[in-house]
Amino acid sequence: MEKELFEMIVRYITKCETKTKKVMGIVYSTKTTKKKTNLSDEFEATGSSPKRRKGNDKNEIMDSLNYLKSKKIKTKKDKESINMLEMILKNM
Repeated sequence: MEKELFEMIVRYITKCETKTKKVMGIVYSTKTTKKKTNLSDEFEATGSSPKRRKGNDKNEIMDSLNYLKSKKIKTKKDKESINMLEMILKNM
C-alpha cells in the first residue's frame, strides 16, 4: 500500500511515467551500495595512525615542481605555484 501511494505521489509531481519509473527504481532498488568509509574512523577503530615514509613530502613537492616547470605554457597561477614550492623546498 505504501509503495502504491508513493508511486501515485511521484507520478503526480513528475507528470511523466518514465521519470516515475526511474524514481521508483532508485527508491525501491534491491541493489546494495558500497558504503564509503571515513579513514579517520578506520584509524580510531584499529588504534593506529597512518604510516608515512620519510621524505615522501619532499619527493611529492619535487615532482609537482618538476611538472610545473616542464609545462610549455605557464599561467600566472602556475608561476605562483612554482615560486611557492621553491620557497617550501628552501625551508625544508
